[in-house]
Amino acid sequence: MKILFLSVGKPKQPEATALFTEYSGRIRRMGLEVEARWVKDFSGEDRFSGEQSMELEAAALLNALPDRSRIIALDRSGTMMNSRQLASRIEDWTTPRGVFVIGGPLGLHRSFLAKADQCWSLSALTFPHDLARAVLSEQVYRALTLVRRIPYHK
Repeated sequence: MKILFLSVGKPKQPEATALFTEYSGRIRRMGLEVEARWVKDFSGEDRFSGEQSMELEAAALLNALPDRSRIIALDRSGTMMNSRQLASRIEDWTTPRGVFVIGGPLGLHRSFLAKADQCWSLSALTFPHDLARAVLSEQVYRALTLVRRIPYHK
């Protein structure tokens, strides 16, 4: 099982990045291959409209996807689930490789969402980008502990 956390925009908040690194490390110690990548955020460039920015980000994300990957797009329109529901899906999502994708400030373009194998919503709330990465990595770790019956989730 392999996991790639792919996001738009370079992480900026050191505290959230530290949490992401902590949970990614825990996942690695469980024997999974974990990688994190990011692509350029175009939303702050005045020369592009919001739609153009999202299209450029979608193209960059598609180019960054490894072959034979299952794409799990994080989007507010996605399915919400509890930890046990996530645990029931995590092995399928990460075999051979699960790519969890977080969009930029404007979200993921509809063309990218159409290519995703799954669309998942972490919450109805809006999170800062870096915090979403930390929450995502913790939830993946939590799901894996449930699958492997490792005490953590209580």
